[in-house]
Amino acid sequence: MIFETKVTGIGEEAKYFFEKGQLITFGEHVLETLKDFCCYIELRPVEKKIKPGQKFVIDGNSFEILNVGEIAEDNLKKLGHIVIKFVQEKQTDYLAGGICVKGSKIPELKVGTKISIEE
Repeated sequence: MIFETKVTGIGEEAKYFFEKGQLITFGEHVLETLKDFCCYIELRPVEKKIKPGQKFVIDGNSFEILNVGEIAEDNLKKLGHIVIKFVQEKQTDYLAGGICVKGSKIPELKVGTKISIEE
């Protein structure tokens, strides 16, 4: 296991990002200006380097990691912040703080949903 956490809350506007294939997470101490747009998670340690080929898992639904931005792992460690973008193929243009995963639809999220990154 590389990373494992659970959802503790979901901002009122987060669903609009879900519809566009994006999941934005933050630890529970999210900035007030971003609160409505995020999925809050428990801040947990990242045990190993995050890299393409690993799996991003939401409640048992597994998605292959295609791209990892240069500051994504550090943001996740320090802030619980990451932008997950669901795409159909590897991207050449992606956020430095983001991870692209192969998939077209984000599974339903609720308080208690488990999120992990696995080998």
